[in-house]
Amino acid sequence: MTKRVVAGVLLLGLSLTPLACRPRKAREQPPPPANRVEYFKQKQAETYLPNGRQKVVLDTVEETPDGRIRYQTTDGQTWVVEMKPTGDGRYKFGWPEPAK
Repeated sequence: MTKRVVAGVLLLGLSLTPLACRPRKAREQPPPPANRVEYFKQKQAETYLPNGRQKVVLDTVEETPDGRIRYQTTDGQTWVVEMKPTGDGRYKFGWPEPAK
């Protein structure tokens, strides 16, 4: 009787193994936006920023003439941040500084 139970469990385990080993569909990431402002909005819309527990007011995001991003936070302060391209269509954010 014990041999039958062990054999049954082993057979069941071997029959379910291919289900766990099948390749999963990769989550397709949308391509990053070509526009720096849109990229900033996409990445920073739902995050708290290092300059406090404030969120970005998305309507205020704009690119400055020197290529940085200027934005306001929900506390009314204005900030600028540098964005450096990483080579794969994405950007690395610098540390935010108060706007002058």
